[in-house]
Amino acid sequence: MNHNDVLLSSISDKINSCVDNTMITSSNFLDSYEQSEVLKKFSNIKDCKMIIYGGNDDFERGVAVFVPLLFEIDTVDELKTYFNENKNENPISCIKLTKDRFSSLSHRDYLGALMGLGIERKMIGDINVTDDGAYIFTVRKIAKFILENLNSVGKGTVNAEIMNNFSATKKVSVENISATVSSLRLDNIVSLCFNLSRNKASKAISEGLVFHNSIVCLKSDRKIEEGDKVVYRSKGKIILKEIIGKSKKDRYIINFQKYF
Repeated sequence: MNHNDVLLSSISDKINSCVDNTMITSSNFLDSYEQSEVLKKFSNIKDCKMIIYGGNDDFERGVAVFVPLLFEIDTVDELKTYFNENKNENPISCIKLTKDRFSSLSHRDYLGALMGLGIERKMIGDINVTDDGAYIFTVRKIAKFILENLNSVGKGTVNAEIMNNFSATKKVSVENISATVSSLRLDNIVSLCFNLSRNKASKAISEGLVFHNSIVCLKSDRKIEEGDKVVYRSKGKIILKEIIGKSKKDRYIINFQKYF
């Protein structure tokens, strides 16, 4: 079986376990493409509810959480509230790493140190680098192992502690932008918002690098509407907040938020 077959088979097992045992189950961490594939395949499941959850508010890598129908949990916020009240059921742990004052460490350094411990990438979620260290989201079952074994990253030393609450968030820059665009096609929006030529935007879409409302979209002519989220993998995301109307030159006037 290829990677997608293995992934979807494992997700199916998690769904069956949730339904058969009336318990919350979850996958390992999924990247944007994997999340898209899971959402496309299982978005219409009727025997339980599925929520993609990353621990922090603005996550890139997240786990698929499956919730029995009798649980009054329908949104990410309700899921977070449940996990705050039932911490042992949360599939994600957040580890705060505090580095020494002399080292300059990057995302790659932290990820390399974790994988150097023999940890698979699917066990690690977002790594949010800060001035004095990093917040690392992991599957809960390996948090203690990291706590006991990770004491150096690159040439620097670090101290690790497990956070009791998920107050850690990545530093996200948000810019509110007003602009005009000839049409609301996906390729036009990507071209405008990510400063690309129309051809390069179309190429990115055809290569599966662009996600519309968390689903990979290969259609350049997909129409984007108010409230839609567009993610350009590894480049950032935008949310179309408002379509104001048409300009005198018959162009759409839009407001969007760009996240860096």
